[in-house]
Amino acid sequence: MTFISLSISCTKTYVLQGVDITKKHTIKIQGVVYARVSSTEQKKSGYSLEAQVKLLRRYAREQNIRIIGEYVEAESAKKAGRDRFAAMLEDLRRLQKTEKHPKTVFAILTEKTDRLYRNFKDYVMIDDLDLEIHLVTENVVISKHSQSSVKFIHSVKVLMAKNFIDNLSEEVRKGMNEKATQGHYPSRAPVGYRNVRRGGKSVMEIDPIAAPVIRGIFEWYTSDCPSLQQVKARIDQKLLTGDITLDYKFSTSNLHRILRNTIYYGDFFWHGVRYHGTHEPIITKEMFLRAQEVSDTNRRKTRKKHTARWAFQGLVRCAECGGIMSADKKKKRYVYYHCSGRVKPCRSRAYVREELLNEAFEEILGAVQLPEELVVRFKNSLESTSQERDEIKATRLHELQTELALLTKRLDLLYRDRLDRVITTEAYKTYKAEIERQCDGIESEILIASEMNGEALRGGIAILELLGTLAQWFQTAEASEKRLCLVATLSNSEWKDGHLQVMYRQPLDAIALAVIEAKKKIGKSLSKSADYPVWCAQRDSNPCFQRERLTT
Repeated sequence: MTFISLSISCTKTYVLQGVDITKKHTIKIQGVVYARVSSTEQKKSGYSLEAQVKLLRRYAREQNIRIIGEYVEAESAKKAGRDRFAAMLEDLRRLQKTEKHPKTVFAILTEKTDRLYRNFKDYVMIDDLDLEIHLVTENVVISKHSQSSVKFIHSVKVLMAKNFIDNLSEEVRKGMNEKATQGHYPSRAPVGYRNVRRGGKSVMEIDPIAAPVIRGIFEWYTSDCPSLQQVKARIDQKLLTGDITLDYKFSTSNLHRILRNTIYYGDFFWHGVRYHGTHEPIITKEMFLRAQEVSDTNRRKTRKKHTARWAFQGLVRCAECGGIMSADKKKKRYVYYHCSGRVKPCRSRAYVREELLNEAFEEILGAVQLPEELVVRFKNSLESTSQERDEIKATRLHELQTELALLTKRLDLLYRDRLDRVITTEAYKTYKAEIERQCDGIESEILIASEMNGEALRGGIAILELLGTLAQWFQTAEASEKRLCLVATLSNSEWKDGHLQVMYRQPLDAIALAVIEAKKKIGKSLSKSADYPVWCAQRDSNPCFQRERLTT
């Protein structure tokens, strides 16, 4: 596009609303024409575009405005980022920087407010350029000389235009949700289907070319080709031989979406809600479920398992710098854990033999190992509690069921009294509502009581038995088992000045304190607990936990 600058001598009279002054001087007027329709359908039908341009050209001649560019586009103004609009602003911004005439006026000529912008971002961008905005059909010119009331009215029109877009979007969403409720997929049909018009509505029907391919993908995946790569290879082969003539990119990611899309057996999701569609399914639900089983099996097979080469790899940090201590084998037989100093410079550069770490972890787990006397005592107590709860549960269920049967009988008698006209209709409704309310409450209690079982207590007994032999089990466990045990029981393990400091995970932190106190009373001691202090969580006045160093 060629831009032409022309200096003319004229009297510039602001006759439009918003400017009440007359200037007589030599000026340089440059304007651009901007015309827009909101859809390509309007562009194809010739709606308003040509009429807008003719109107703006005639207006420019009448106002002695030199047109240096015309920008015409057929896009919605709902979102910022229109191509021709952005190009217009960029050209005007460049011309303003290069223009040397002190009294040059740059103007945008457009039909009306909603032709130029319908969102605040465009409004701010235009306002920053210090331009004249000529809204021809509205008989308004907006510039820095405009009255404040005119600018206010203009901003209100921008708000109204935005409100129109918001309301339009809301109505579109309501219509699409209603369409989904009726069983019609409200968006563009996925591959395998196509959108057609029936009875004035857009509906989905099977694509005779693409549907057999989709059906074949599910059949291959559930029988001969149980991997996405194999399915893609077969499709590529058929594309080469011409058996498939479909313009669609069958990448592995697209194949995964197809195999996970419920729309192919009749259901679809819209905004997180499942709907049963009225369209004809391409596959059966059974075939879809088989494809999901194959996909889940493949995912389990390909899932990478984290394997640590060393027992305590990634579990111990250097207390000086906070970095993870790395493990190396020296002389092909001794494993050392050392601080690499990768997080930040570390002065201590701590290191320790794996055997010493193993002994330290044994002692720390021994702190939560329950003495045999306590295990027997707690086990007997829990078993007794379990029996008592079973008896209480049976008694309570019997009471509730008896009470429910009595209320049901009363409800039958009440109905007979109403038939015999012993009581009025109003009284019947009142008594009936009260009895039904009591029945609902009793049924809820029965449900809760029925779900009570001794699984939790039996699980507690199993945990107690494990805690009774935890340290001994750790001594004979494999390296991978030791690692899993430490991950489950400990956190924030640090090596500091030749000692291992840890923090127990909840609820083992409370158990550790209880065991230490219990061992004191029983008369047993922790032989090396002073060498391996323990951090446990204690509550202070704040809602968070305060870590204290406990030694015995």
